[in-house]
Amino acid sequence: MTYVGSGVYSIEIPEGAEYIIFNDGNGSQTSDIALQEIDKIYNNGSWSNY
Repeated sequence: MTYVGSGVYSIEIPEGAEYIIFNDGNGSQTSDIALQEIDKIYNNGSWSNY
């Protein structure tokens, strides 16, 4: 993960990936989240344009 500023991080997702899981490093994590198009931000349960 790379910090890009203003509380936003970027990641590289392998080609063909369909889902992502986020975790907080303390045992809490999301369920499988369906990936959207590139250049999107996931925040509070929804995707938006970056």
